Amino acid sequence: MGTHEQWAEQAARLLAESEGALDCASAKRRAGLELGLFPGHDEPSCEEVEQQLRIYQQLFRPSQQAALRALRGEAVKAMRFLADFEPRLVGAVLSGTAGANSTITLHLFADAPEQVMLHLLNAHVPYREAERSLRYRDGRVQAYPLFSFIAGGYPVDLVVLPPMALRESPAGFGEGGKMDRAPLHKVERLLEASGADA
Repeated sequence: MGTHEQWAEQAARLLAESEGALDCASAKRRAGLELGLFPGHDEPSCEEVEQQLRIYQQLFRPSQQAALRALRGEAVKAMRFLADFEPRLVGAVLSGTAGANSTITLHLFADAPEQVMLHLLNAHVPYREAERSLRYRDGRVQAYPLFSFIAGGYPVDLVVLPPMALRESPAGFGEGGKMDRAPLHKVERLLEASGADA
């Protein structure tokens, strides 16, 4: 096994053991130090680390696959409930690297965050308000309203973006350096493929 693969595997193991306390860049940095390697020296991409993380979880943490199915099932329910806001699933629940303690994160699109707030209030869903900053590929960092609540025992974060943001995905580790986002039908297919019922 080459240095590149060792680095990706070590970073994946650190990510898995951190239970969400580390992000990919931090895990790669720490793994590089543990292996005596330095950034730029055959460093793996975050996509490669995520791929190794999925393999690690399948081998050493099979219970996380059940947790992932449950999280995706709850995400589908939340997306159906919030269908008026064109929800998109993002993050570890979408990528398949989520564990039992992961948060379901949805991007919603509304002219005003009050529309989402009213939707939650009308359904008697208790929530907390905060902000979430997202970085874009042009270097911009934009803060958006965040509503957090618990659904089915899982934490759910709703990031409310303007409708025009549906066309411009924030920066991430997906194709073209964009954040991967999935609409309801894609998440339903992921859930069906894993053999779970929504």
